[in-house]
Amino acid sequence: MRFYCATRLPPDGPLVLTGDTAHRAARVLRMRAGDTLWLFDGTGREVEAVIGTVERGSVTVMITAELPPAPPAPPFFLYQALIRPNRFELLLEKAAELGVAAIRPIISARCQVRPEELGAVRGERWGRILAEAAEQSGRRTVPDLSAPLRLETALTAAPGLRLLPWERERASAPRLGDTLRTAVRDGPPPALSMFIGPEGGFAPEEIEAARAAGAVPVSLGPLILRAETAAIAALAIATDAWTGSRQPASGMRGDGEAGSDRPGAAPLSAES
Repeated sequence: MRFYCATRLPPDGPLVLTGDTAHRAARVLRMRAGDTLWLFDGTGREVEAVIGTVERGSVTVMITAELPPAPPAPPFFLYQALIRPNRFELLLEKAAELGVAAIRPIISARCQVRPEELGAVRGERWGRILAEAAEQSGRRTVPDLSAPLRLETALTAAPGLRLLPWERERASAPRLGDTLRTAVRDGPPPALSMFIGPEGGFAPEEIEAARAAGAVPVSLGPLILRAETAAIAALAIATDAWTGSRQPASGMRGDGEAGSDRPGAAPLSAES
């Protein structure tokens, strides 16, 4: 099993896991002394470790191997208009699994949810969802989640190529996949910013503001998609177009869990 450590991993030696990580390892998964697990800290580093002791509220492990560096994640920024919390949480999970680098909730004219309705507890829950999705998917970083931004602020701050799937131009706008394959043909742009509207979509005046800011409307196909479906589909298409067959194998098993026979893992000697 893989676990995310919110604190930076030490270079070697013993490490004491506490809090939710220790609870899940010892109480939920019932791991015991001698079991192997994998730890990553969000910096791109991942290690193999063996459980030494399991005590009430803590699990002590010994780092035994350093995994080789992973390929860099695509620099995808998702600018998602706020939608109902249960749907937004599904979107967070799937966006993390698809490798998004950052998620920027935005406030647009037709949003049915306002930031003041969410509260600090919701933000903490969203952070846990992103961390658990990173654990499951095999990625070594956790997406950065910002406080909600107004759309006009987001449009000026968004890095790289700015794309905006818009349902009103789904029949006439260029397909997202075609647009991206053309953009990356001579080398990918420094980043990709994807704007997804709320239930009801972006208002026409918002589309015009986006065009003026350099955003390009694109199509996700002939059907009208829910906001969370549009975001998931757009990220999946973008990942395929961006990385294609150039992405080297990561050494992960199909279920996203790191394998102990991962090629290139460097055992830590007693002197290290």
